[in-house]
Amino acid sequence: MLYAGIAPKLDWLLAIPGLLIIMVAAFPMSIILGIFCTRFRDMQPIVASIVQLAFFLTPILWKPTALGARAYIAHFNPLYMFMELVRGPIYGNIPNESMYLGAAGVTLVLYVIAIPLFIRFRSRIAFWI
Repeated sequence: MLYAGIAPKLDWLLAIPGLLIIMVAAFPMSIILGIFCTRFRDMQPIVASIVQLAFFLTPILWKPTALGARAYIAHFNPLYMFMELVRGPIYGNIPNESMYLGAAGVTLVLYVIAIPLFIRFRSRIAFWI
């Protein structure tokens, strides 16, 4: 930042709530993936392949404007929502409330899946290891 002459901005502080939302959403996702990968040994390479595919389908290396008139499709990608909550303030694009609501909705769905799954299988996890 010193070399490029970039001065810190107050807008960058809006990335902190985005990071907190990602941390809150990562917990149920780790429970879901942990249970499935522990129960089914073949899930680990499948999850690795899905993560790699999701990396290329999420606008990380490319911009959503590259889709032209279909740029709205990127907004339905849950990973894009979470990424934009952190990247947007740093690039100067303040995320609107639909991004926060979308990320909160995805997080809620993850908890709705993870809690009953963990309650049902917590006594068996030790045997699967």
